[in-house]
Amino acid sequence: MRIPRRATAAVVTLAVAGACWAGYAAAADDPSYRTAVASIGDVEETVALAGTVEPAGRADLAFATSGTVARLAVRAGQKVRAGAVLGTLGSDTLRKEVQHARAAVAAARAQLEADIDAQTSAVTDPTDGGSSPQAPTAPQAPAGPSDQPSQPPSQQPTQPPSEQPSQQPSEQPSEDPVDPEQLAELAAQQQAVLTAQSAVSASLAVAATALAAQQAACVDVSSQACADALVAVQAAQQQVSTDQQALQTALEALGATLAAALGDASADPASASTPASGSAIVLVAEVGPTVTAATLARDQASIDQAEADLVAAEQELAMATVTAPFAGRVVAVDAEVGDSVAAGTDVFVLVSQGTTTVQVAASSTEVGELEPGQGATATPAGADEPLTGEVTQVSSIPDDEGSYPVTITLDRKHLDLPTGLTATVAVVTGTATDVVTVPVSAVSDGTVTLLDDGAATRTPVTTGIVGRTEVEITDGVAAGDEVALADLTRPLPTGDGPQGDFPGGPGGPPVVIQRDVPKPQ
Repeated sequence: MRIPRRATAAVVTLAVAGACWAGYAAAADDPSYRTAVASIGDVEETVALAGTVEPAGRADLAFATSGTVARLAVRAGQKVRAGAVLGTLGSDTLRKEVQHARAAVAAARAQLEADIDAQTSAVTDPTDGGSSPQAPTAPQAPAGPSDQPSQPPSQQPTQPPSEQPSQQPSEQPSEDPVDPEQLAELAAQQQAVLTAQSAVSASLAVAATALAAQQAACVDVSSQACADALVAVQAAQQQVSTDQQALQTALEALGATLAAALGDASADPASASTPASGSAIVLVAEVGPTVTAATLARDQASIDQAEADLVAAEQELAMATVTAPFAGRVVAVDAEVGDSVAAGTDVFVLVSQGTTTVQVAASSTEVGELEPGQGATATPAGADEPLTGEVTQVSSIPDDEGSYPVTITLDRKHLDLPTGLTATVAVVTGTATDVVTVPVSAVSDGTVTLLDDGAATRTPVTTGIVGRTEVEITDGVAAGDEVALADLTRPLPTGDGPQGDFPGGPGGPPVVIQRDVPKPQ
């Protein structure tokens, strides 16, 4: 439940900060942490964009892909609401592709879970080979009338009870107790590999997009656009290199743990090789009897690719539908059901008076998070308060610069804002209410540091919605748990170094967030 800002918030904040500084000064000689307490709250995840204000008096609308008109939902002269469907193309094939893509994502996730379980079992029980299991497959449909009839079970001769071999209970080897800290370290290293692999997959996708944009911009190699595109490509490639190194480090850490636990050289990623194809699977382990660290990286890369394919399939399906970017009146419909239309050919004309939109350009990464109907706020340059609105149109076709046009329609009418005025936009892409939250700074590489009676324990967590300052924790932390934000034994920032290390201000005292003092929203 959100707490509104009160007039006394500043007094409470100052009191808390003063108390925290006193506590810090008193314990400055002892190892201590700047902490926060996990609490129940709301989290809102947003995508920050920038655009320009445009009056929306008329919109000529077209399908983003070619096909046959299957349905016209409006006629000329009809009034429509923002986001209303105006027409669709035949989409049976596209829907099947979406279903197949979803199945591929589910199968890839199942394989990863199976491999993690096998790897963990191999460490906790070295007598288990820890071989990579096959992910469960979808159940087969029962045989229909045209299928071959099922054969009756073969009749095996049964032995009399006196002739049946006696069943001797097998001796179970004594099991050493599992070390919880060892399991926590293993889980943290596994998560670090998965996080690093996803970062590599994302940076490779960004690099590919930057390279495509550079090739388009450098038709004129002497242009400034070409020079800017080359800089973007170099930055993207540097990020790929950085992420690959982080993945290598994570693989080596997990591989060392597996090798120490199993005594198996195949668990060490040293034998992994880097393919020359630029695949998202950066390191590929040799096939062996054990689920290696690189196997988990390959599984995560498969998930990343399957999810990217699903986004592409859903975008293709969305391209078969035209929706109204704002409320207005349809004044023309230039097609009939059954007509073949080409991508980009105007079919509908929509007009409205007094409507204002903000046109923004989203990257290939950002557009995957956007869809019509999402809430948004826009703050025009010079405005004191943001204006509320809604995402009403997301293009599936990039423009000449490789960006995807997105339309934000503002709620208020007749704003009389100058055309072309710049505006910052925040689109709400996810919300979570009444969930366990911790500050974003408490989470690092898929783990948090829990404090219990002064003892610090690294604990893997599963995160959900990530807000600007808070992150949802779906597993690993409970409300009331104390988490570390920073080690106070580290030197305080000086005027010569980066500022703002503590929320209390440059060089100021660390702030301990107390559970019984809600932060002002």
